[in-house]
Amino acid sequence: MSLTALARFVHVSTVEVARWIAEGLPQTADGLIDPFACSNWLCAGRLDRCPTLARRWRTYLMFFAPFLAAQDRVRAVRWTRTQRLYLPHRPAQVQWWLARASSTMAQTLVVDATPILEGATGHAEIGSWDELQASWWCFGLHPTGEEPRVTFTTELRIAPQQVLAPGSSEQHQLAGIMEDVVGNFAYTYRHHQPWEYRATFFQGGAVDEVRASGSCLDLALALGVQLSRRQRPWRVVAGVVADSRIANPHFWLEVDTTAGWAPLDPTLPAIVRMVGGDWRLAVRAWTGACDARRVTLGVVGAGLANIPGGATCGSMMGEVVADGLNAWPCLDWVCGDCEASFDEVP
Repeated sequence: MSLTALARFVHVSTVEVARWIAEGLPQTADGLIDPFACSNWLCAGRLDRCPTLARRWRTYLMFFAPFLAAQDRVRAVRWTRTQRLYLPHRPAQVQWWLARASSTMAQTLVVDATPILEGATGHAEIGSWDELQASWWCFGLHPTGEEPRVTFTTELRIAPQQVLAPGSSEQHQLAGIMEDVVGNFAYTYRHHQPWEYRATFFQGGAVDEVRASGSCLDLALALGVQLSRRQRPWRVVAGVVADSRIANPHFWLEVDTTAGWAPLDPTLPAIVRMVGGDWRLAVRAWTGACDARRVTLGVVGAGLANIPGGATCGSMMGEVVADGLNAWPCLDWVCGDCEASFDEVP
């Protein structure tokens, strides 16, 4: 964005943005500003300079406030999801897989209606391939337009979890590990590349690249590395934040404990730390427990077989093969081709 466009976007004056640039806000060679870089620069101790961004982050955390206050409850939600493919040209044949919500101890699948397909002819069926019982809606289709689209309606009952007893020795130990990681990690937006989802994911608990800043996925993997150093088995879980205003993909961990697989989510404490809240309290809250404010898609495993170039993100965010080529970059949730709304149901 230009300086003027960015000022409009974040609701401050152009003079204020000029001050940010003078103080070190990065620009490209042609004088433009990456909104991701601007957000990260402001979130590094400068949120008071942009009230709109500060308010958005606090609004995000308010969605999870009932869990922090020990007042979370079972939620019955109707999830309406629309997903598009943005393809550079119309292929003759497309294979498209999109992950279904899982049934878990905390999440019950009530209704999972057959998706409605537009802009293509074809059919949908359910498939399940890996040992963790992850499942997908599978489409074999022939596009009739430039942007095939599919709409799902799913009803779920999501319950808060408390796997580890608060204050127990195991919870205390794991909270200490998570506190060390969160306290040394800078939560930021960044542009993930498709290959990263294959190369960066752990193989037997060994992460290819450990980052000190980045997304929820980066933070989950950084925590996983510390668990591996202590011989604690762990796995990555994929899901979606279940709120219409802030619906986005999300990753967290489960760790093997004496009480079974227990959730660890370092991202919420990292955001609390970023906005200046009591992040250590948040660490304890999300150690061995989890809120009812997310949809779980499943554990990230090997993913679908026979995907050109290999499965992406364990196939939990979907896969697309167009005329035999991997077209997963055309299925980027973060860039806005996935719309989701969540409504409470009786």
